[in-house]
Amino acid sequence: MTSAKKAPKPSRSFATYIQKVLKQIHPDGGMSLQSMDTVDSILRYFAKLFARDARLLALDNDTKTISSREINTAVNLLFTKELASNATAAGQKALDNYLLFESNRTSDKNSESSSTMKAPKTMKQTKAGLLCSVSLVESHLRYQGVNVGQGAPVYLAAVLEYLAAEILELSGLRARENKRTRIKVCDIYNAVENDPELHDLFQQNHLVLLGGGSVPNIDHRIIEAHETKSAKKLSRKAGTGTDGSVVKNPHRYRPGTVALREIRQQQKSNRLRLCKVHVQKACKTVIEEHNDSGKQIMMSQEARVAIHYVVEQNIVAMFREANEWCLHADRTTLSERDLQMAIRKVDVVEGSGESLLFTQPPITLLARRAGVYRMGGNVWKIMKDYIHFLLSKYLSSSVTILRHQCRQSINLKVLSESMSTCHDMNLCVIPRKIRRSKRSDETDNTDGDVTDDDVEEDVQDDLVDEDDLDDDEVDDEEVEDVEDEDVEDEVVEEVKVSKPTKHSGNGKTSPPKRALRSRVRATK
Repeated sequence: MTSAKKAPKPSRSFATYIQKVLKQIHPDGGMSLQSMDTVDSILRYFAKLFARDARLLALDNDTKTISSREINTAVNLLFTKELASNATAAGQKALDNYLLFESNRTSDKNSESSSTMKAPKTMKQTKAGLLCSVSLVESHLRYQGVNVGQGAPVYLAAVLEYLAAEILELSGLRARENKRTRIKVCDIYNAVENDPELHDLFQQNHLVLLGGGSVPNIDHRIIEAHETKSAKKLSRKAGTGTDGSVVKNPHRYRPGTVALREIRQQQKSNRLRLCKVHVQKACKTVIEEHNDSGKQIMMSQEARVAIHYVVEQNIVAMFREANEWCLHADRTTLSERDLQMAIRKVDVVEGSGESLLFTQPPITLLARRAGVYRMGGNVWKIMKDYIHFLLSKYLSSSVTILRHQCRQSINLKVLSESMSTCHDMNLCVIPRKIRRSKRSDETDNTDGDVTDDDVEEDVQDDLVDEDDLDDDEVDDEEVEDVEDEDVEDEVVEEVKVSKPTKHSGNGKTSPPKRALRSRVRATK
């Protein structure tokens, strides 16, 4: 007896409508997969937040139905002044269009009541003149367990569409400044940080954009100190020839030139700098320290990547604060005292990070990303203790929540819940595209273009976790891409058993899938 398959859960992703809004604002632009996930998670967060506040406002008003009035009040409470005025104007316009369409449709039905032909159905977003799905927004509202009025989802859909358009417009302009047409996560981060309204909105709601890197900025005091020191050094190095002319020594970089170049390079990049293997071992060590249940606790790849981004962003923020202390003292060399002044607010145990395997070069690159001109002493050893403190801080609460749920694996959902509950951090990222890449060294840093097939796959697989996927199923899907209709079964079996003969440029053998395709083409 065959078991009945479960119906797929309805998707609650805004990916399809984000792409439509992007094509309306920047017709020739595109987005990376991670940036699509980031904007989608932002819209989801605000949809949940608006729905929660609207429910509380309705209950406070002794009503059990969420109307457009509650949505309007929630927008004015959460958004800043300029954003709230523009968002409410967009919501009221969409609501007026929807009501006008419904009134015209009712009058047409009354006038043509004798006719037997039915009028074609029109979607709600078309009636309101929107691109965002009204039904999808209504599902977010009904998740609160209260009744939803007719105009509330229309109003909220217009507000979310305006927010997405504002973020995508600024991000697209930032990408064009960098001579690109594809929006990345760093473009979204820079757009939010450089816009006062969006910056205040994200700061008030404790939203964290993972993988955004850092805003390109070098303090003017460092530039002035570099120019002064370079001029003195150049005049001292110059000599005189036999004929009395000034002769310079062979070419050599001026002192501090390489440091400034590294600062500019690291501030433009959003790649992970700490070794992933070292982060994995450090997470395992910290989990074992806080695990007193006797059972082994695992950690998913998505959660490990997310906490990797969080740790590096905290390190950059700490280096930036320590650099301010250093520049305030009229120095350009960061010392241990400056770093101790920056981390005085947290309880960092000295020597707790000695067992960690982190080395000095990646920590130096993170310091460059923060704008540190020069470092002295054993600063990187203090940062090892700080990394151990961060991992203990975030993973201890995750282990507690995991013990409450009677589970044995820390996934992204558990990590996000622990950070939002215990540390006031809302992670605006869903790194679901990690499984697309087979190479572990490029999984988190490679951004691909968003196509229509990717968007449709996002909509269907939105609530599917990475841990639920089977590697064998993925391999079978990849093998099915080979079209061998004219090839006999014996030939196909021989091809599958044969070893790959092609080699890549770096000396590594190509995967069996490539050999399979080449052999099948040769037989055809």
